[in-house]
Amino acid sequence: MSWGIGRFRFRTRRTLCVALVAAMVADGIYGSAVAADLSKANDFEKVWKETVDGGPLTWHGFTLYGLIDVSGQYESRGVRTAPDTYTSAGQILPNSQGALLHLAPNQESTSFIGLKWDHEVAFGTSVVGALESGFNPLTGELANNTAQVLRNNGIPLAQQLGAGETTRAGQVFNGNAYIGVRNNPYGTLTVGRQLNINADAIYGYNPMAGSFGFDLFSIYGSPGSFGAPATVLIDSSVKYANKIGPFTVKVLYANPGTSVKESYQGLIGFERGAFGGNVYGGHQSSEVSVFSLSNLLPGALNSPYVGAKVSDATAYGVNLGYTFNLGSSAAVAATDSLKAPAAAVFSPTLTLSGGYQNLRLTNPADGGYGVGHVVNGGYIIGPVISASGSPVFGVANNAYNGGDKIIDTFFVGLKYRWAPQWTLSMFYGQERNNAFAFGNAAVSPVVSAKSCSSSAFSNCAGYIEGSAFRLDYQWSRRANLYFGVTYSAVHGGAAFGYIHNAMVAPTLGMKYQF
Repeated sequence: MSWGIGRFRFRTRRTLCVALVAAMVADGIYGSAVAADLSKANDFEKVWKETVDGGPLTWHGFTLYGLIDVSGQYESRGVRTAPDTYTSAGQILPNSQGALLHLAPNQESTSFIGLKWDHEVAFGTSVVGALESGFNPLTGELANNTAQVLRNNGIPLAQQLGAGETTRAGQVFNGNAYIGVRNNPYGTLTVGRQLNINADAIYGYNPMAGSFGFDLFSIYGSPGSFGAPATVLIDSSVKYANKIGPFTVKVLYANPGTSVKESYQGLIGFERGAFGGNVYGGHQSSEVSVFSLSNLLPGALNSPYVGAKVSDATAYGVNLGYTFNLGSSAAVAATDSLKAPAAAVFSPTLTLSGGYQNLRLTNPADGGYGVGHVVNGGYIIGPVISASGSPVFGVANNAYNGGDKIIDTFFVGLKYRWAPQWTLSMFYGQERNNAFAFGNAAVSPVVSAKSCSSSAFSNCAGYIEGSAFRLDYQWSRRANLYFGVTYSAVHGGAAFGYIHNAMVAPTLGMKYQF
């Protein structure tokens, strides 16, 4: 594999849970914290953060940081996960089956350990960077969902473990891995593996962003990844960002040649008082989405290949948010457990937000990739070039013969913080696709030759929807408890191949940050 696969293990799950609880209890001695709003921190947070005991683990500009997230989850239509699959779905999947009650990793945030640096060298210029490794906190395995995609080859759908394509494919540094320079007022320039701008644009406005147990888009990935989840974090990229008055500007160029050949992206944001928003867009050529090979394909079982759909993608979108200040509470006394001076005042807030994105997927203009191409994590696509446009039978560079696939995505969100330790978040979103690819009907029985909206064919119009609420309690400065419920469903062509079409998943969990 291109980065190699490293593995580390905690001795037992019991050891991990005991250590986590002990750390949370110890941290509670030092006082409570507050969760971040979508908007800027209010005066209470600013004062408190400057005065709390125990800062970050920093030495000469280098900071060690990380997060562990573990929960208990019930899925009305669940699917078991593999040790290196770093999250349970929390959303309906094609192979979701019966009711399941289990320990679930990374439902609010991805567990990781990282090292970042910010060191001034001269003339107001600083060297910045980060290295992060995401993992499954229940097993200690490096995050590698693509491994289970490979292991599901040739296995009937009802017998498969949960898997899904992600950007974390067993690399040692499967999160951020970049270095760069920052200079005010000239901005920040970074190179390496970093968040693409589509995802960056949405994360600031979707209150569930990055939360696999509660965010529809974190599982299905279209709005944050141009339709290819492996490109949410994009390798070999150059990114520039700057804030000029109320405006934010970001641009990114990447040419990794693995899960995407080339990418151009840009964003313009605006923030004035309680109001904020952005517009963004970009294009990716020959991006790759990988899938398990169908058990109907001879030789699929134990195949060393993963099936792949190769596309060109163009996306544009807009996000908006407004924060209402609901008035100030009484001053927090200096003797309070929050250890904030008496002058600090907490202000309850209500943030409303929403966004829209249009994504168009087309056949790759340069012909795409052939058998043997290596994607993220060193996985190889194959074994045959598909004549049907279906990735389950090999490599598909012609998935959109007879019509492009257009995905319209929207979401609305709410975040209400009525006390320093309590936050309520709510989300509803949809991904809607048109009927597409009629030209593939002549060679595939699962493709319709005309416009349709049923679940009988894979290219019919349809949609995926998800709704969720989550209640967060910031128990201590570094420990957070959360409870929430998610509902997700598929309709029309989006439900093609699913065993069930809807599920409910309540989740109770905790995360610890340092």
